[in-house]
Amino acid sequence: MQILRLELSGIGPYAGTEHVDFSRLGADGLFLLEGATGSGKTTIIDAIVFALYGQVAADDSSGDRMVSTHRKAASEPYVDLVVDTSRGLYRVRRTPQFTRPKKRGEGLTSVNATIRLWKLADPDDQDGEPISANIQDANKELQAAIGLSRDQFTQTVVLPQGHFANFLRSKPEERRGLLQQIFGTELFERAQQELTAMAADYKARADQARTQIRSLAERFAHSAWPDEAPTPDGSPASEATPVPADETPAGHQDVPVPGPTPREAFLALLDDDDTAPLVAAAHTRLRELQADTEQRTQAVAGARERLGGARAARDAAQRIIALKAEHDALVVQRQELEARGDQIAADRVRLDAATRAAGSARPLAAARRAAAALSTATTEWEVVAAEIAATDDGVLLEQVRPHAVGNLGSPDGSDDAALSTLRDEITRLGTTRGQLGQLAQLEAGLPARHARLDADNARLAEIATRVATTQQELAELIAGRDELSQRHGQLPPTDDALTGASLAQQAATRTLEAAQAAEQDASQLVALRAAEQEAIDAADLAEREYRTARAGWLDGLAGTLAGELVDGDECPVCGATSHPHPATPAQGAATRDDVERLAQQARSLADARARAAMQCDVAAQHRVDHQKAAGGKDVAQARADLDRADAELAGASAAAAQRVELTARIADADRQVTTTRSTLAELQASASGLKGAIATATTQLDDDHHQIDRHREDYPDIAGRLAHVARRLDAATRIVDALQALAAARREGVARRKEADQALADAGFATSDEAGAAMLDAEQIAALRQSITDFDTRRARIAAQLERAELVAAVASPVPDLESLDTKLADAEQAQEAAELALGRATAHLAQSRQAAEELEAASLALTRMAPEAAPVVRMAELATAGDRNLRKVTLPTYVLLRRFEQVIDQANDRLESMTHGRYSLQRTDEKEGRSRKLGLGLVVIDHLPVDTARETQTLSGGETFLASLAMALGLSDTVTAEAGGISLDSLFVDEGFGSLDPESLDMVMGQLEKLRAGGRNVGVVSHVTEMKQRIAERISVRKLPDGSSTLTTTVDD
Repeated sequence: MQILRLELSGIGPYAGTEHVDFSRLGADGLFLLEGATGSGKTTIIDAIVFALYGQVAADDSSGDRMVSTHRKAASEPYVDLVVDTSRGLYRVRRTPQFTRPKKRGEGLTSVNATIRLWKLADPDDQDGEPISANIQDANKELQAAIGLSRDQFTQTVVLPQGHFANFLRSKPEERRGLLQQIFGTELFERAQQELTAMAADYKARADQARTQIRSLAERFAHSAWPDEAPTPDGSPASEATPVPADETPAGHQDVPVPGPTPREAFLALLDDDDTAPLVAAAHTRLRELQADTEQRTQAVAGARERLGGARAARDAAQRIIALKAEHDALVVQRQELEARGDQIAADRVRLDAATRAAGSARPLAAARRAAAALSTATTEWEVVAAEIAATDDGVLLEQVRPHAVGNLGSPDGSDDAALSTLRDEITRLGTTRGQLGQLAQLEAGLPARHARLDADNARLAEIATRVATTQQELAELIAGRDELSQRHGQLPPTDDALTGASLAQQAATRTLEAAQAAEQDASQLVALRAAEQEAIDAADLAEREYRTARAGWLDGLAGTLAGELVDGDECPVCGATSHPHPATPAQGAATRDDVERLAQQARSLADARARAAMQCDVAAQHRVDHQKAAGGKDVAQARADLDRADAELAGASAAAAQRVELTARIADADRQVTTTRSTLAELQASASGLKGAIATATTQLDDDHHQIDRHREDYPDIAGRLAHVARRLDAATRIVDALQALAAARREGVARRKEADQALADAGFATSDEAGAAMLDAEQIAALRQSITDFDTRRARIAAQLERAELVAAVASPVPDLESLDTKLADAEQAQEAAELALGRATAHLAQSRQAAEELEAASLALTRMAPEAAPVVRMAELATAGDRNLRKVTLPTYVLLRRFEQVIDQANDRLESMTHGRYSLQRTDEKEGRSRKLGLGLVVIDHLPVDTARETQTLSGGETFLASLAMALGLSDTVTAEAGGISLDSLFVDEGFGSLDPESLDMVMGQLEKLRAGGRNVGVVSHVTEMKQRIAERISVRKLPDGSSTLTTTVDD
C-alpha cells in the first residue's frame, strides 16, 4: 500500500487548494514534512487518514478541525487522495460536514459529509471507473483494499503525535488484534472455533443418544410387559390378575417368579455402557410376543367362523318369514286391480277418440282466426272510404270504384290492376313533396340571410374607417423613429472610454490597498523585531545554562555511579564486588534529570527563536511585496489617484447610459412600426375578403327568390302548396293500404277453410261439432294415458312376482323358531368379541414393542458409531483451545501469532541494536502483563549495560521510547512486506520524537531510515527540528500566512 497523490482545499489551516505528489516526493525513499509548530504539518497526515477512513488520525482530536475557518464561506472543503493497494489503484474524494450561507434568505445551512470512490487504470487517469458514492459502501471497499482498520493504519503506516509508541506499550490482547488482521490469521481463529463447536456437538449428541436409549428402553418395557404395571397394593398386575384361561397362550403358566420381574431385569441392563445386551434382550422378548400373537390370531379365526354360521341360520329364517308376508300382500294387490277392469276398458275408447280429434284442432282454429280477420278488414275499408268521400280528396275513390271491390282477393290478381293507377299517383305525389320540402327550408332561411348581408355591409364601412386611421398612425411613428436615429448617430463612441476608465479605477484601488498594507506591515515589523530579539536573548541564555549543567553532570558522573554501588554486587564499570574507594559526587552538581530538563527548555526556546525569525522574515517580505504592488506610492498619493479615476469613470458611465437609453427607445419604435404595419395589412386583407363575400351572397339570394316564385304556383308560399300535396298523398296511401288488407284477408279465409274440411275428413268426423265433442286438453290426455299404463304395468309386475321360485318355496315351508336362533347368535358374538379384544391387545403390544425395539437398536448403533468419529475431534479441540491435553496452554491462533510476533521482534532488533550501539534489544515473554491472560505476546526491553537486565517498556525515557517504537514499527513493516500474501506497506509517516534525540542518536535513526530506500518504501518524517532540513533533501514546507492560514510548497513542484 502506497500513498501517491494528495489534494486538499479548505482543510484545517489551508484556506486554498494544495497539491502534494508523494510519488515524486518520495522517489528517493525519504522526505521531510517541516514547518513551524501549529502551521499544519499534522493536518497533512490527518487529511490522508480522513480520505481513507472519514476520521482524523488521533483519537483525541475532533473531526471538526478538518473544516478550515479561513476558507471562503461558500466554498466546499475536500480531500482528494490517490492510493495504490493490493487490489489496484483507487482515487477517493471526501468532504467533511460543513456549513455554508443559504442560497435564499439569511443564515447558514448544514451540508452533510460526502464521498466519491473511483478505481483507476494508472496514476495519471483522471476519470477512472466510479465505484460508489455511498459512505458505508465506499468505506468497506477501501478497508478491504487497504487491509487495515483506522487504528491499525495509525500504528503501522501513519504514526500521529502521541500515538507513536502505542504498539510498543499496548496490551497483549491489543497486539493480538493488530497482528491477526495484518498477517491474516483469522483462518486459525475460525479453525479453533470450528473444532470447539464440533467437539461440543459430539458431546451433546452422545448425551442425547444415551438419554434417547433410556427413554426407548423404558417405552419398550412398558409395551413388552404390560401386565407388570403396579397395582394399588404394590404387587405386579401379573400376580394380582391372572390372564383368563381362554386367553393364556399354550406353554404359559401363572407361576410366581421369585426375584426381579422380567421387566426390571431388562431395565437393569441400562447400567451397562455396552448397549448390545439390552438390544438382544429386546429381540428375545419380541419373539415371545410374536408367538403369543399368532396363537391369539388362530383363536379369533375359529370364533369368527362359528359366528358366521349362527348369523347365516338366523338370516335364512328371517328371509322365509318376510317372503310369506310379501306373498300375502301381492295377492291382495292383484284382487284390487281386477276390480278396475271395466273402467280401464272405457278409458281406452275415450283416449282413442281424443287422439284423433287432436289432429284436426289446429286447422279448425286457423279457419276461425281467418274469418275474424276478414270481418275486421272489411270494416276498416268502409271507414276509410267514408272519411275520404267527405273531403275534396274523394275524387281518388273514383279511380277504384269502376272495379268491383268484391273481386278483391281473387286468385287471378285483378285487385292489383284495380290499384295500379292509384299507386302511380302516390309515387308522383311523394316526389313533389320531397322537392317542396327542400324549397320550404330555403324559403324559411331568407330573412336571416338578408340580415347577415346588411351586417356585412356595415362591418365593411367600419373597416374602411380603421384603415384610414391606422395609415395616419404609421406615418407619425416612422417620423419619430427617424428623429431618434438621428440623435443616436450624433453621440460619440463610449465603449473604449468606459472600459479604460473602469480598468484605471480598479488599478488605483489595488494600489491604495497595497499602500495601506505596506504601512501596516511596517508597524507590525517593528513589534516583531523586538519580539525576535527577546527570543534570541532567552534562547542564548538557555543554551548556556544547558551546556554548563551538562558539563557539570559529566564531571560528576563517577560520583553518581558510585552512589548506586552496593557491597557484594558487581560494579557496572570494572566488575569488582568490593568498592574500597568510591568517588563522591561534587557538591551542587547537576543531575541527569536537570540536564534533560534544561535540554528540553533550550530546544523549546530555540524553536521559539526560529519561529520569531520566520515571522520577521515573512513580515519583511510582505512589506516588500506590498510596496512593489503600490508602485512606491504612499497612501496619500494612491488615494488622490483613486479620486481622479472615480471621476473619470462617472463621466464615462453617464455617456454610456445615454447611449443605452436611446438604443432602447429606437428598438421600441421599431417594434411599434412593425406592429402597426402588420395591423394595417390585416385590415386591408379583411376589407378585400368581405367585399367578395357580399357580392357572392347578393347573387345567391336573388337566384333563390326566383326559384321559389316558380314552384309555389297559385299558393301564397311554398308551405301552403306543400301542405295540400301532403294531405292528398296521405289519402291515397290510406285507400291503397285498406284495399290491400281486404284482399289479403279474403285469400287467407278461403285457404284456411279448405284445410279445416280436409282435416275433419282425415280424422273420421263428419262435422266440426262432432270433433269438438271428442277433444280433450293435453293434461287430460296425459292423465288418461298414464292411468292406463300404470294399470297394465302393475298387473304384469304382480303376476311376475307371484311366480318367483323363491316365493313359491317360502310359501310351502313351515314357520321357523327365531327365538332359539337369536340365542345362539348372541353367544357366538360374545365369544368372537372376547377373542378379538385379546388379539387387539396382543397385536398393539407387539407393534409398540417392535417399533420401540427398532428405534432402540438404531439409537444404540448410532452411539456405537459416534465414538471413533468423536475421539480425534475432541483431541484436536483440546489442543487448539489450550485444554487439559495442551501442555503449553497456548491456543492455536495465539501459537501462530507467537511465531509472527517473534519475526517482527527479530526485524526490530536488527534496527534497535544498531540505533543504540547494541545496548537495547526487545524480547517476547510468556509472563502475564497486569491482569491479562498469559498469551505469549508480552514484550520487555533487554538492557545489555552493564549486564543483561529485563525492563518494562514503560520504563524507557522519551528518546529511548522513540528509538524502540520506531524499530518496532519498521520491523512490523519489514515482516508484513516479506510475508507472502500479506499486506504490502510501502508508505510510512512518522510525526514525532526526533526532537528528543541527541545528535549521535539522530545519526543512528537517520541511518536506519535511509536503509528503507533499498526496499522501495517511502518514509515521511514530520519535524520542525532545523537539523532535519540539512539531512533530508526532499521536503514539504508549510508556511503560515499573516491571516493565520497556511500554505505549502514541495521541492518537486514544477
